[in-house]
Amino acid sequence: LATALAGLGALFARPTAAQTPGADRGGGWVAIRTYQLKEDADRATLLTLTEESFVPLLRDQPGFVAFYVLEPTPLSWMAVTVWQTQEAA
Repeated sequence: LATALAGLGALFARPTAAQTPGADRGGGWVAIRTYQLKEDADRATLLTLTEESFVPLLRDQPGFVAFYVLEPTPLSWMAVTVWQTQEAA
């Protein structure tokens, strides 16, 4: 599933992926959250802050497999997390 999402991300403006080293890539639970950005939002800064602060927190969580950011439109993005189990999510 994580591999399929990574391929899907290539269709959008800027996929960002992070995986736990050695994690089972066959994660069993996916959470997708969508966000609508304000027109004056600094997307580059938002993604940088996410990569530098939020993703490391996710990596430390038990059951974490992967995180992706998909950008289907200029003012929206989707945060996708992949987990080994629903309980971990």
